[in-house]
Amino acid sequence: MAIRNLVPVLTDFLIDQDFMWHVTANFNRDMNYASGRDKIKTWASFVDRKLHGRLYYRKPIEQRMFFVAVPEHGASGYNLHYHLLVRVPGQSKDMFKQLAEPIWCSLEKRGSLHVQDIADSQEDRQRVVSYDLKDVWQRDSYSHMFFSNEFSPLDAAINMQGDTA
Repeated sequence: MAIRNLVPVLTDFLIDQDFMWHVTANFNRDMNYASGRDKIKTWASFVDRKLHGRLYYRKPIEQRMFFVAVPEHGASGYNLHYHLLVRVPGQSKDMFKQLAEPIWCSLEKRGSLHVQDIADSQEDRQRVVSYDLKDVWQRDSYSHMFFSNEFSPLDAAINMQGDTA
């Protein structure tokens, strides 16, 4: 019950992040949370490398792709997939849309990836975030949400904190 109370706060937080893309990552096969998380981590690494070069991991995290991944099970209860709210640096926006799906499909042969723009309006951000969080309190989904910056090296996160001081 406590997670339901957190959803409005989480919704407001995510709306304020100015995400550009709403991405649905489908595996189209049996998948558990750990394997799904690992597959999305690999996909994100490949995308960041294509967008920012082979030393992308040395870039400050604010100059790389940032996303939150929310797991969801389909109506059958067995079709695990993830909704991702994604932000990339402005110069990477067009390239992201071209790269995201082919990279996913090369990693997840039976999978599919749908990339949709999020309009630059409070209403559209509210609609997309609410959709992604609609079932977050069910089936242990909340505890399996993750943010992409958890994959960043610790020293990059420390450097980012030092830059803001």
